[in-house]
Amino acid sequence: MSEKIHVYSTATHSFLVCVYEQLPLIMEAGSIKNNPRFNQLAVKKRIKINGGANVAMRDNNGVNTRNIIETVLSREDFDLVRQDSTFRQLFANGLITFSKSGEKKEKVLKDLVERDEFSPITPERLKKINQTKGASIIDTEKAPVPLELTNEVIRNYK
Repeated sequence: MSEKIHVYSTATHSFLVCVYEQLPLIMEAGSIKNNPRFNQLAVKKRIKINGGANVAMRDNNGVNTRNIIETVLSREDFDLVRQDSTFRQLFANGLITFSKSGEKKEKVLKDLVERDEFSPITPERLKKINQTKGASIIDTEKAPVPLELTNEVIRNYK
C-alpha cells in the first residue's frame, strides 16, 4: 500500500496540477511533416489540491467556515505535485504545508499563514487594514520562506 501524504492549505483557491503526455504523431498521406500543430500533448493525470479555507460554505450543519483544508495524496501523486511551481510558491508563502501520515498535525500546522489575500474580509481584518492605513492585507506575522530554500526542502522531502 502506498504511503499517504497530507497537504494542508490556508489558500482560498483550489488548484490543479496536470501531468501531460505526448500524443503519437499521426502522419497521413499529403500531411506536412514536422508541423508543430500536430505535435500535441494530452492531459495524462489531474491532481487537485483543495482550497476554500476561510470561505463560508453550506454543509449539512448549516454554514461552516474551515480555516485549514486538507488533501490526502499518494506518494506518487505528491512527487508529481511537488515539482509544480504553484505548489512551491504557495509553500514559500506559508499557505501550504505537508506531512506524512502519523506526523503530529499541530507541529506541521504551526508555520502556516492564517489566510491569503483572497479570503473574505472580516471585521477583525478590516480593523487591521485600517490600522496599517491600507497596507497589504496578507497576514505578515510570519515572514515568507525564501524560494531557494523552499525548493530545496520540497526536493529533498523523503
